[in-house]
Amino acid sequence: DNNTIGEMFKKLELYFDVTILTENKQLLDYRYSGKFRIDDGVEQVLKTLQLNTEFQYEKPNDNNSLIVIK
Repeated sequence: DNNTIGEMFKKLELYFDVTILTENKQLLDYRYSGKFRIDDGVEQVLKTLQLNTEFQYEKPNDNNSLIVIK
């Protein structure tokens, strides 16, 4: 409900036991409303957010506990 993407990333970190590093700090102020299902997984949530906001993400060295947002 009108949360910033920064707030959403913090929740994703908790729900999926990952660390999300954001290189583009401007992204953190974008606001969204909506619901996601935990069963969809963190990558599906990120792909959905990419539909409205231009960013890329990667998992360096196939590290499943680290996601870098660019």
